[in-house]
Amino acid sequence: MFEGNIISAAKVCALLKKACFVCKNCGNIINKTVNDYFSIPKMICSNKNCRAEMSLDLSSSTYVNIQELEIQQPIDLMKNPEDPPRSIKAFLENSEGIYSGRVNVVGTVMKKSVRPNLPIFEIYVKSNSISLNESYQKIEVRDILNPDLIETLNQLGRKRNIVDILSNYLIPQIKGYDIVKKAIFLQQIKGCIKFLPDGSPLRRDSHILLITDPGIGKSTMLRRIARLFPQNSYASITTATGGDLQPML
Repeated sequence: MFEGNIISAAKVCALLKKACFVCKNCGNIINKTVNDYFSIPKMICSNKNCRAEMSLDLSSSTYVNIQELEIQQPIDLMKNPEDPPRSIKAFLENSEGIYSGRVNVVGTVMKKSVRPNLPIFEIYVKSNSISLNESYQKIEVRDILNPDLIETLNQLGRKRNIVDILSNYLIPQIKGYDIVKKAIFLQQIKGCIKFLPDGSPLRRDSHILLITDPGIGKSTMLRRIARLFPQNSYASITTATGGDLQPML
């Protein structure tokens, strides 16, 4: 099993799983289970007096759903974030359709020859299970709150400097930069949805652009936020690809 981000997903297609072959000469019928994704199977009639090449009867054959996905290594799991992320293609049988997110992949390795005259193969994954990572699924508030915690939160909420307390607790290893910490904190808790006079909604999300000299602590702040909140991800613009950043948006 391995973990990764879906950076591309094809539509769900039909995979020939059990091929039905019919001999046009003698009428012999043979059913064969297909395990090869990359070639159309062929069959020779088993009748000793015939031995002709059989025809594939597509209408009598059996099919299953299959989806091709490209899974990329998450940047936060790379030993060296400066290295380019790696990816691999996975084929998911009996797929109901999955198109984005961070997933756990269970499967076996397949090989496909890429040069007929050379022993060079491309690696794929034949998967029987691709599921969304639990830590990146939606977290319900009722699942994590208890009466004691609610009372503690109510007491904190009565303090006038609650934003200062929580923003400093959020990134304690960086001294100073209170305004920056407050901005990051308020971005994480988001705001309420507001409406213009014409009824158009204003989004509650905000964006922050930090421009400072090197060594101030920008990366430290971002890594801290990525660890505290599972919906966040940290990426370096020098190594991240468009496909890797897309699942984070």
